[in-house]
Amino acid sequence: MAAKPAGIEGMISKKLIAVSRTTSVRNAVALAKGSNVDMLPVLDGEVLVGIARLEKLEEAGEVAVEKVMEKPVFVERGSTVENASAQIINSGLGRIPVVDSRAGMKCIGIVAATDLLAARIGKK
Repeated sequence: MAAKPAGIEGMISKKLIAVSRTTSVRNAVALAKGSNVDMLPVLDGEVLVGIARLEKLEEAGEVAVEKVMEKPVFVERGSTVENASAQIINSGLGRIPVVDSRAGMKCIGIVAATDLLAARIGKK
């Protein structure tokens, strides 16, 4: 019997550093840099509606985040380490939002590439 692929549940950081659509780009850049992150989830309440990459925020003028946010990139709460790793690689991000689609795309946390790598080599 094949082993069940490892899941990401234990790797999800509940410390969610996020912005809303109406957050100013200036405030979003300050938050991202102050938190040492390359991406901020954009939330409408608790629902993931987009992502804001630091590099794009830094290039934007004095506008709201919704003007520069991208389509949301995410993984499901029950995703495997392999699936989450592929999503991070494909997105070019260092971390990715985790959503619960059964709760209407509620953003429940973040999973980092470093945590996924550690799991792959047996360190977590």
